[in-house]
Amino acid sequence: MWREELEGNKFLSMLFDDVALFDGMVLCGVYVVGSGQMIDVYFDIPTPVDHPPKKWQQQGFTIARVDITFEIIREFSVRLDRPYAAVDAEFYEFNNNHVRFVAHGVDADLDIASYGAFIQRIRGVRAVGDPFRVW
Repeated sequence: MWREELEGNKFLSMLFDDVALFDGMVLCGVYVVGSGQMIDVYFDIPTPVDHPPKKWQQQGFTIARVDITFEIIREFSVRLDRPYAAVDAEFYEFNNNHVRFVAHGVDADLDIASYGAFIQRIRGVRAVGDPFRVW
């Protein structure tokens, strides 16, 4: 259910002909919000956008950065051996709408169990792992 809900995001479907949201993504940041009840995960989809919005074209953005917020955290573990690590990820549903997000790669592991998850924001960047942002 969660994977379909996130891959069915209208804006993502406008950007990409085929959304390969969780395979080969690049982990850009993991932020624990407040007292640990929320976690924000930022990742780049390494495939260049098929249909960038005009604003993105004007700023030279070719890559989509997706921010996912996990609410009411039950479990959390992370290993990050280098910045901007490539990972494959998957969502699993358990216990009446709880979600587990597992991302694994050579240089990183991330495991989050929470009550829910949603796409907070999708923004453009110039290249995978690009720290530069235009607000």
